[in-house]
Amino acid sequence: MNKIAFVLNGVRMPLSRTIILMSCLGLLAMWTLAGCGDDENNVNFPSQPEAQSQDWLFDVHGTGPSDIYAAGNKGVMFHFDGSSWNLMDSGTSDPIVTLWENAGTMYAVGHGGTILRNTSGSWSSMDSGTGNDLYGFGEYQDELYACGAEGTLRKLTGSSWGSTPSVIVLRDPSTGAPTDTLSRTSDLSSLVTVNHFFIGGAFKNPDYDGEMVGTLGTDGMVLTGDPEYDWLMRPLRGDQLAASERVLSTTSDPLVLANNFLGTTEGWLFQLVEDAETGSLVWSKRFPRVTSDPGRGIRDMWLDGDGYLYMVTDSGQLVIQSVDYSLAAGTGFRKFLYDQVPALTGIWGAGNDNFYMVGLMSNKLLQASIDFSDTTLVGPVDVMVDFPDKSWSSGLEFGKDELGRNRF
Repeated sequence: MNKIAFVLNGVRMPLSRTIILMSCLGLLAMWTLAGCGDDENNVNFPSQPEAQSQDWLFDVHGTGPSDIYAAGNKGVMFHFDGSSWNLMDSGTSDPIVTLWENAGTMYAVGHGGTILRNTSGSWSSMDSGTGNDLYGFGEYQDELYACGAEGTLRKLTGSSWGSTPSVIVLRDPSTGAPTDTLSRTSDLSSLVTVNHFFIGGAFKNPDYDGEMVGTLGTDGMVLTGDPEYDWLMRPLRGDQLAASERVLSTTSDPLVLANNFLGTTEGWLFQLVEDAETGSLVWSKRFPRVTSDPGRGIRDMWLDGDGYLYMVTDSGQLVIQSVDYSLAAGTGFRKFLYDQVPALTGIWGAGNDNFYMVGLMSNKLLQASIDFSDTTLVGPVDVMVDFPDKSWSSGLEFGKDELGRNRF
């Protein structure tokens, strides 16, 4: 079983104590190139459809069946009130990448340092303190963070977004002793996910020689530790068939360990578990890979209330599996349910009888449900929305996706 261990700090910890604790965690599993099929020419990136319009939605999220938001390119924001989808004024023309809800408040982040907050039914802008593109939002160790390009990481304190310590400590996997330090702003390529136990993305591989195109020249990683004192970076990757890989998506549950999943650009799925021998928390890789081709990663995940994980991918697939799925143990199941669009980028549902998917589809969402009598997909039904008349120039840079990657 492949897994990666890390320290979970809830309080400030002196460096010496951190080293001792790290040495007690045992071996840290790192993955290297599998040695076969590592030619970047084997990576089949999605094709870019309808480049002139790009009227695409990138994420969908809600608090219930009558309170759902969908946002995307050109700063577009729609709201479903239980009967119809209505266009809202987001106050920006920059692409909105991620929606996230905390304690009844909906947040949105996007390009140009955009952070929006929905209060009393309307969106207002928050000063993020950065002009860098933001890709991810969530709760890490009971604090709200926004993250993005070039290792950008902002923390909400009160009603203000502030900077975070920029030094990352690299440690020996066996002893926990510090071996090197990295700068978030110059050594990280991108941060895209926030989980209660980690912040994930990619770092720049110092040994890579060539042009950094798509995911090339980067490797997946997670930041853990006490952010007020000492960020710790841990490489994380699957058995690679492509030259590089990134952490791409996550689910987050601070109370139920098994409900924490992580997806990569190569389609590997990891689940957070407790190691039986050491008692440490580790990311355990779930075999087999979710996607069929390297470069077609797990773009978003949603966990319903009945213990089923839904994953959407760069190749437009919808995959469902039970939380207890294990090929080796013969428990649970995984099933491919849909593969009819260029790429899916977001998924959220009020329940398995009513969930939505968005992606590289012009002016629409997909609404579907699951019939668990035989685990089949009902639908999906096209839900059409009218994008406002905004120019293409207010959207994505041509040839790049909403995460800033050269993907098309």
